Formats: sequence, structure tokens, C-alpha cells
Amino acid sequence: MRAHIYFDLDGTLTDPYEGITRCILYALDELGFPHPDDDYLYSCIGPPLWDTFPELVGEELTRKAVDLYRERFVDVGWKENVPYEGIHEALETIASAGHALFVATAKPHMHAARIVEHFGMGEFFHNVYGSELDGTRATKTELLRFAIDKNPGDVERVMIGDRRHDLLGAVANDMLPVGVAWGYGSVDELTNAGAHSIALAPNELPGILTIASGLPGTLMKPATAESALKVQSALGAGFEVLEFETSTRTAADAAAAIGCTVAQIAKSLLFMAAESKRPVLVIASGSKRVDEAKVFTLLGEKIERADANFVREQTGFAIGGVPPLAHRVQPVVFIDDTLLEFETIWAAAGTPNAVFQLTPDDLIRLSGGAVADVAA
Repeated sequence: MRAHIYFDLDGTLTDPYEGITRCILYALDELGFPHPDDDYLYSCIGPPLWDTFPELVGEELTRKAVDLYRERFVDVGWKENVPYEGIHEALETIASAGHALFVATAKPHMHAARIVEHFGMGEFFHNVYGSELDGTRATKTELLRFAIDKNPGDVERVMIGDRRHDLLGAVANDMLPVGVAWGYGSVDELTNAGAHSIALAPNELPGILTIASGLPGTLMKPATAESALKVQSALGAGFEVLEFETSTRTAADAAAAIGCTVAQIAKSLLFMAAESKRPVLVIASGSKRVDEAKVFTLLGEKIERADANFVREQTGFAIGGVPPLAHRVQPVVFIDDTLLEFETIWAAAGTPNAVFQLTPDDLIRLSGGAVADVAA
């Protein structure tokens, strides 16, 4: 296995707000305590129940409150849960790179495993680790130490979570702490807890893991090739061109090396206008084919696939390494509108094994392209 990657459950893989808050309120109603406000309930997602209930009912009634919470949770609360959009795809990409994935949650492992299986994520994980019903291993530090002992070896270990407890537990166990901003902890909370990186959306996780520690196993280093340095110079200090040990000539090669989805690869395809002979660059998602009829409608003349000589003459780069900018001759540029669905994307950077990360807005600005429906 290339790395052991541990995921928190609540607020990272699934949104449990409805189930957790309703179970807390049920326990408070049964014990005759008032309801806290919504902000307080929001803060209850993530920490162990053994930390939450003493503040609401006192130490003496905490055991009873936890039992009441679980009474409703076992019945219906566990199903009042929603996987975050894009999390299945992110897990598939990370797992397909050969890593061992685990769940590490303060929730009792019997309930956590049930949720993971119910929402179709069980196939991605080697094991689900959680607390015991009596509160044993309820802290993330203790839980991660237990999980690591069960999965020894000289491997890179990462903890991914949405609350400070996740990251503090990672730091205490010499793991790489990675935060996620779509859960219940703020960016400030995650940063203060020592987050090495913070993903803003699930589809950013594969790329962040790659950049943070080279997890997919393909060495990434700053560009040294002349053509890649030319692209770096054109991009400026706000971007970093990276080179790989192996080729990223195709979209599939690039996605596998980077650890992102094929759809996040912005592939630059050069065509020649049939009549005017001018270069036409179509920047398409790696998962899409270009519809030449649509480009004809946009351009007003037919296009032909450019041969290697035309590509080199017009762009200064070889096929497989054509970037979306810094061409010898400025082409007409059309950008696949499906690329705008992603927070971040990756593009070729001058050679078949060089890439750089950018946003769709960056792509529009750097290439001077027009966003259009060009996919078949």
C-alpha cells in the first residue's frame, strides 16, 4: 500500500446534522432539559457525546443522556444522514491509486460501519474504527493510536477531518493533518489545529494529497525542462509547474499521476481552421470529446486535427505537452464549459510530464478563451 489514509465520518464523509441534533433534542426532552440554540447544536457535530452532554445535563446525567441519544439513533437517527456531493468520486480516485483507506470516528464503530455500508462507501475502506459504547477510544488521539497499532508499517499516514479534534489527533500521532472546509469546523479552527492543507470541496482531496506528500507514488518536483520553465515564466509566481517521473501525455496518465479525476484535466487540443489555416485551440475536459460541428458553428469554418509539425510551429510545444498559454502564435481559443464545474483543474505545462494547477477563472484569464459548449 502506498499510504494509510484515515477519514473522519461526521462532517467529512456525510452530513449528519439532522440525525445528531434530533437525537440530542430527544435526550434533552426525555430528561426535561431545555433546547440549546441552533449555533450550539451546530457545534455538537464532531466532538464525542461524552464531551457534549456534560455541558447540557451535567456529569451525573451524561450516561443516561448518551443512552437516550443512542435509543433514537439506533432506530432512525443513523439514517438521517447525507453523503457529501462528490465524496464517492474522491474516495474512488484515492483508493484507485493504491492507498489503504480507513474511517476513524468518535461514533461507536458498530454504528459507523452501518452508515458507511448503507451509503455505498464500504467498498473503499479496509476497516472502520470508532469508539466503544462505554466511551473507550472516544478521543481522536486515542482512536488513531489504536488504529495505527492495528495497521503497522513504515507508511505515510494521513488524517482527514472537519474539526480540530481530527487534526490534533493526527499531529499527536505523527500523521499528516488535512482539513476539509465543507463540514462543521471553520477554516480558522482547522488552521489553528495545525492543518497542513484544507480542501474546499471533495474533488480537491486527491490533488491536495498529492501536493502535500506525493501520495500517489509519482514523484512531483519543480520544473527543470526548458519548455516547462517557459510556461512557468509565462504563468508567474502565483503558479507552480510540476514535473513527474512518468509521462502525463494523456488525460488518464495525468489524472493517475496527480490523483484527481480525469474530468479535472484541461487538455489543450490544437486544430487548424480549414480555410484560413489559423490555429484553433480547444481546451476540453479530459473526460470529454470535442464536437467539431459545435466548433464549426462557433468559428464559422470547419476545423481539422493539426499534425505534429503544425502544433510545433504554432505553439512551440510538442503534442502531449501543449499548455493553454504562451504559444508562438495566439490561437482562437474555446474552453469546454464543463470545466467550470470544478474548484480546481490541471493543465499541461510544456512537456508530456509537466502540469500545473489552476482554477477555471485562471484558465479563462490566461488563455483569453471563450467558454462554450464544445463537448460531444
